Amino acid sequence: MTATIATRGNHVIVDCGDFHVEIAHLQRGSVRVAAGAPVSSGDQVGKVGNSGNTAEPHLHVHALDPEKNDGVPMSFNGRVPARNSLG
Repeated sequence: MTATIATRGNHVIVDCGDFHVEIAHLQRGSVRVAAGAPVSSGDQVGKVGNSGNTAEPHLHVHALDPEKNDGVPMSFNGRVPARNSLG
């Protein structure tokens, strides 16, 4: 799948058509994609960091319906993550 990238600061927003995926708190200066550039699954978009108001490196990921501004459920390898969980 190919998506379009929009970048602002230390996060990337991937436009996946029906929804957007935001990847935030990337390491300062590590974003590797340009706004509007196509990306594919597996492409590196940046490095995990602790930019923003954070105490340690972590990755913030969420999916959003851009028209309704509502969250969209996500799963990783069939598992639905729980807020603030590890692993």
